Amino acid sequence: MRGLGGRALRDAPGGKRTVLAGIAALLAGLGCASLAQAEPVIQVTAAAPPDEPAVFGTVPVPIKVQPTGSRWARVMRASLDQPALRALAGRAAGLPAEAQAAFVQRAVNQAVHARGRSYDCADDGYWAPAGETLGRGVGDCIDVAVAKMEALRLLGVPARDLYLTTGYAGGAAAARGRESAALLVRLGGAFWLLSESNDGPIPADFGSSSQFAPIVTYGVGRTWIHGKLVRASSPVTTAGYAMATAPAR
Repeated sequence: MRGLGGRALRDAPGGKRTVLAGIAALLAGLGCASLAQAEPVIQVTAAAPPDEPAVFGTVPVPIKVQPTGSRWARVMRASLDQPALRALAGRAAGLPAEAQAAFVQRAVNQAVHARGRSYDCADDGYWAPAGETLGRGVGDCIDVAVAKMEALRLLGVPARDLYLTTGYAGGAAAARGRESAALLVRLGGAFWLLSESNDGPIPADFGSSSQFAPIVTYGVGRTWIHGKLVRASSPVTTAGYAMATAPAR
């Protein structure tokens, strides 16, 4: 794998950490001993703004987490002058945005053998550019996500509509699922998940999914932790709801 969380995810014995182990360490830095302790009570309001990734039936809560968020923002500003990337993206030029996303999803998955499809994604501290990943034909969930992100950037998708989301592939109900990360893209107001293990984009706006359960999502300049609204066991002052930040398992 080519890195999920930068320095904070690498500062562990052995040099690698799974996606969610790294997230747990970041939350500990915020004063939360576990995902379960990061449970802010929130007020039920109108629908989230379109730039907030309210996907797979979750409620995104902004948090301040580094270095992964900052690193994703830097990757989003990296040069796209890569021959292999231009060759791949050029085949989708002129297509509608949704068709471009479907093409990139299929083309990258066919060109890159994802090493982490059968086990938890781990962080080795290096995020490869798309040209390198496409050239060697092997990568992890982050390599695949970065390659798709750079292809869509080259095709004109704004950086603000591209996100790195981390969580459970297979969904939380599927015996916890496999820890992974994938590209999340917003097109025409709708969110789509571009994972390393599906042929096509997965609609992400319509409730929980057996495909993916998000935990933390990174956008340019913003980071969110995902949870679901649950009825509180005792009255609270914010409309009777509390935030559960780990998917029910």
